[in-house]
Amino acid sequence: MFPVQIAVFGEDMQALIEKQKWFVVGSGAIGCEMLKNFAMMGLGCGEGEVIVTGTVSFWTKLFVLITDMEENKTRRG
Repeated sequence: MFPVQIAVFGEDMQALIEKQKWFVVGSGAIGCEMLKNFAMMGLGCGEGEVIVTGTVSFWTKLFVLITDMEENKTRRG
């Protein structure tokens, strides 16, 4: 499935990569790149797994903040 990677690192290393278990907190800019690279190298695709949590982006946080600020303005009058 990953012939070039197996040619460079060997079948044993590829088997270790596929058995890896990772827990990724957040998938913003850096987390998204990490997940892309994990997928491209087959990390966790065998007996392992990749768990992702906390996928709230900067823009979602900003929207919540702005909404909260607008609600406070209307309460004050």
